[in-house]
Amino acid sequence: MVKTNGIVVMTTPFSWLKEYTEERNWLGGYEDENNQAIHSEDILLKEMNARGFERIYKEPFPLTIREHSRKYQYIVADGSAWRKI
Repeated sequence: MVKTNGIVVMTTPFSWLKEYTEERNWLGGYEDENNQAIHSEDILLKEMNARGFERIYKEPFPLTIREHSRKYQYIVADGSAWRKI
């Protein structure tokens, strides 16, 4: 629950994998029946707006994930902040 004027801050790499999230729960990351790309950022914006939030900040969020002592992943997630209106 977020009060009016409350802020939500989130990061997401928008990396959808079937072994972690059922495809029916994905926010984009696929093509529709007309082979048009459905982008996760567009769906997130739509869903947050529908819940009474406006995006007030957006920035790429680079980070490193350590897989083991000699292997790392470098990714750039989406960072955003949302205000409850």
